[in-house]
Amino acid sequence: MKVVHIYHSGILLESDEAQLFIDSVSDVDELVNFDKKVYFFATHGHGDHWDAANLKYLSRGARYILSDDIEVDQELECDNQSKIIYVAEKKDYAVENISFKTYGTTDRGVSFMIDFEGKKIFHSGDLNWWHWKNNSEESHRQEEADFKKELELIEEKNIDVAFVPVDPRLEEYYFLTAEYFVDQFQIRELFPIHFGNSFDITRKIKEKLRDNKTVIHLINDEKEIFEI
Repeated sequence: MKVVHIYHSGILLESDEAQLFIDSVSDVDELVNFDKKVYFFATHGHGDHWDAANLKYLSRGARYILSDDIEVDQELECDNQSKIIYVAEKKDYAVENISFKTYGTTDRGVSFMIDFEGKKIFHSGDLNWWHWKNNSEESHRQEEADFKKELELIEEKNIDVAFVPVDPRLEEYYFLTAEYFVDQFQIRELFPIHFGNSFDITRKIKEKLRDNKTVIHLINDEKEIFEI
């Protein structure tokens, strides 16, 4: 399977038969291959996770799995009802040969646990330990409790690939989510996401978690390709 880090939290998972774009907000014309089945997943409607421009591929047969907080033009929606599926948290779904579960978040929308090519793949979306340095101690405790509560609900403890936020805006607390994930789950490979163009933070988290058995991927550029 091929993994392409597109930008920020955008990911492409690609097999011989299908392409799964998750939280892609960049132009992906050069990546889309309509000789395969094409799916667009979006964890929520924030502009750094969903771009309505992706709907231009509807006419080419792409399918869309969108968090139910995302609004699509009604006329476009009515013409393509079978191609757009809205999902809510804590439910099981299947679209053609792809099955997945939705979990919660600490912001908006959902997170995804996807069964793809025999692998358990988790995409956090905005499920993050939002420790904003200048917030109150009470707020910090609540952010921690909310994050840990959501992770307790994740049933799958063995995860092949996890896409986890390492947001540089959290400054020295950028690592909290990734560190807690690898502590609570058996994760084979972890890809940092939600860092914009701050690629150096992937080097920092790789060094921070160097003693863990999880493979932490270093990302150097947009649209970098990995084989897993």
